[in-house]
Amino acid sequence: MDTTQILKIQKELGQQTLTEPKTRHKRLYRFICDEGWLRAGLDAVLSNRGSNTPGTDGVTRWSIDKRENGRELLVRQLQEELLTKTYRPSPVERVYIPKTNGKTRPVGISIIRDRVVQATVKMVLEPIYESVFYPFSWGFRPLRSTHHALSAIRRGPNQPKNGYKWIIEGDISSCFDEICHRLLRQFLKRRIQDHQLLDLITRMLRCGIWEDGRVTYPQTGTPQGSVASPLLTNVFLHEFDDWYFRTYRVRPEWSHFSTSWAAKLRRKEIGGTLIYHRYADDWVALWNGSRARAEEIKEEIKIFLADELKLRLSEEKTLITHIDDGFDFLGYRMIGSKRWSDGKWCLFTKVPQKAIKRFRENVKQVTRNTSTDEVAALTALSGLIRGWGNYYAYAAASRLMHSLDEYVYTEVWKYFRRKNVKLGAKAVYRKYILPRSLRQTGYLCMGVVVNEQATYIPRLSGIPRKPLKLPCPPHPYLFNEQNEVFPQSGTTDEQWWDLQMWVGQEGQRKGQKRLAVEVLARDTTCQMCGTSSATEVHHQPPWKEIQFHDLNQAMGVCAACHKTTLLNVVKSDGELR
Repeated sequence: MDTTQILKIQKELGQQTLTEPKTRHKRLYRFICDEGWLRAGLDAVLSNRGSNTPGTDGVTRWSIDKRENGRELLVRQLQEELLTKTYRPSPVERVYIPKTNGKTRPVGISIIRDRVVQATVKMVLEPIYESVFYPFSWGFRPLRSTHHALSAIRRGPNQPKNGYKWIIEGDISSCFDEICHRLLRQFLKRRIQDHQLLDLITRMLRCGIWEDGRVTYPQTGTPQGSVASPLLTNVFLHEFDDWYFRTYRVRPEWSHFSTSWAAKLRRKEIGGTLIYHRYADDWVALWNGSRARAEEIKEEIKIFLADELKLRLSEEKTLITHIDDGFDFLGYRMIGSKRWSDGKWCLFTKVPQKAIKRFRENVKQVTRNTSTDEVAALTALSGLIRGWGNYYAYAAASRLMHSLDEYVYTEVWKYFRRKNVKLGAKAVYRKYILPRSLRQTGYLCMGVVVNEQATYIPRLSGIPRKPLKLPCPPHPYLFNEQNEVFPQSGTTDEQWWDLQMWVGQEGQRKGQKRLAVEVLARDTTCQMCGTSSATEVHHQPPWKEIQFHDLNQAMGVCAACHKTTLLNVVKSDGELR
C-alpha cells in the first residue's frame, strides 16, 4: 500500500468519525500489519533525530542502514510477527532529563522496532481522535503549538466587558506515570471495536521499564518519550475535557438553546462562564464569577479527577489568582493591565524573569569552557539565541532584546579574551571582528572566519516580532493541503526550555565543527561522484582508526555518496555529518 492509499484511508477514518462521533471502528489491526503502513512508520521514525539514540538492544538508524536492505528486512520481520501474533515489545530504558525547577523528568527510550509499531498505531488512531478532540485541547496535536494555546487564552479576557478576573491554574501531578491502563482501554473501546488492536496497545503499555539493570512492570503510566504516548494521554484526558464541556460549557439540556440564551443560563445556574484550555497535563481556566465560586470549581475539578480518572492535582501548581496579578503558562507571563497609549485594559504577554535568567545562565554555560573550539561554541550559541528568540518573539519588547544582545556580546568578548590569554585586547579584537565585507544585518559584528567562511552570532533584536493572533488550525487529516501521513506538528510542540543544553561539543571529538567548515570550504563538490555539491564530511580511514582530525584524511561528499559509503563502514562515534 503506497502513501496515496494511506492518506485516503486516514481521511476516510477522520471523516467517518466526524460525521458519526459515536461510531466504533472495526478491522483496524489489518492496517498495522500492512507492509506499506509499517514502511511509512519506519521512515517517520528514522527521519527523527531520536533514531540516533539506541534503546536496550543498542540498535540505531546507522546499524539498520549499514545492513543490505536493512529497512526492508525489519519491515518484513515486524509484519510476520504482527500477523502471527508473536510480536512482543521490549522494555523501555528509563533516563532522566533536568527540568527548569531543578527536578528531573523520567523519559522512556524504546527500541527502534517498537517505535515503528507505535508510529503505525498512531497513524491509525490519530485521524479518528482528531475528529473527536475538542478545539481547546492544544498539547502534542498536529498543526498545533504552544503559541496557538496562548493566542486562544487571550481572546476572551481581551474584551473587558466579559469580566474574566479569576484564573485557575492547574497541573496534574505525575500525569504520564499515573494513567490507569484499565481506564485507558475502557476509553479506547468507546470508539475502537478491534480487540487485536486493543491487545497490542495493552502490550505496549505493559512492556516494562528497564532501569539500573532490572525490569519492572508498572500497572499505570505511559512512558514519556514514546511515539504513541502523547496521543494516548490526550485520549485519556479527553474525558476531563468532555466533563468540563458538559458541566460548565453546554449542558445536555441546553443543547437546543441559542448561544446568547445558553450564556444567560450559565450565569444563572453556574454563576458565570468558565473558559478552559489544556496543553497536555497543564491547564488553565478563566472565570468571570466570584472568587468563592472559583474555589468551589477548583474543588469540583479535584474530585472529578480523583474519582473518575484516578489522577491528582498538584497542590503546589494549582492556584487561583487575579488576572491583574498575572499567571505563568507555557513559559509565558500573562498579566492584565492598562495600556499607556489609550488607557484601555488588556491582557499582556511578557517574558518571565526566570526565562531571562535561564537564558543568561545558558549563555554563560556555552562560553564558560575555553577548551571548546570557537566554531563549535558559536554554533551552539547561535542555536540557543534563535530558539529562545523565536519562542519569545510574540512577547519580548525591543528594549529587552537589545539588553540581552549587549549581554551576549559581553560574554562572547570575555570568552575570546580567555581563549587568547597571551594576546592583548587589540589583537583579540582584530582576530575576531568580522571584516565589513562579511558582516550581515541582524548579526553581531564579531565571529570566527575559516577559509573566508564566517560563523555568525545572530542578534535577538534582529528576530522579527510577531503578533500573538493565531487562527484555530484546521483538521490535520481533512484539509486540502494534506500530503503526509504524519501532519507537521506546531513549531513549539517540544518544550525546548525543558531540554538539556548543549555546550558546543559532540562527544569526545574536539574541533569537529572547525574541521567540517574547513573541509567544505576546500571541497565544494563531492569528491566521490564529482557532480553534486558537497554537504557532508567523511573520514577516510574512519575516525575509529585514526582518532584525530586531519584535513588530508577527510573529504567533502554529497549525502547520497556518504550514505552509500556508510553501508560498508561500521558507524563510529566520530563520523561527521
